[in-house]
Amino acid sequence: MTPSDKIARAAGESILTHLLRLNSEYAAYVPQHRQTPDIRLRETGDPGCFPPGAKHRYTRG
Repeated sequence: MTPSDKIARAAGESILTHLLRLNSEYAAYVPQHRQTPDIRLRETGDPGCFPPGAKHRYTRG
């Protein structure tokens, strides 16, 4: 899948919605203009973040 700004915005909005619902301290102490998470999507198999042949912790069973 190719990353897009539309997908990143949708993910950020969803994360923010759940953060505000689940964490009252986040809503109260983080300034509103800084609450939305910065989402940076990468291409599938991006060698800068996911080098070929490397096993990542989240892929272990």
